Amino acid sequence: MDCSGEAMSWASCYEKADASCAGTGYEIVGTDGTPQPAESEKTLGVDVGNYKSRSVLVVCK
Repeated sequence: MDCSGEAMSWASCYEKADASCAGTGYEIVGTDGTPQPAESEKTLGVDVGNYKSRSVLVVCK
């Protein structure tokens, strides 16, 4: 599933995966995209900057 964009996050990818699997759980098969920044790299605790590319492939349990 695609979770790209400045307004999205890796956490939102995992929320989408959980919703897609109807709460039965999932196993992450692969991820691709911009890595999550360290807290020290954020501005006032927020990840700001360029467009972020993220996708995650999961298998529902």
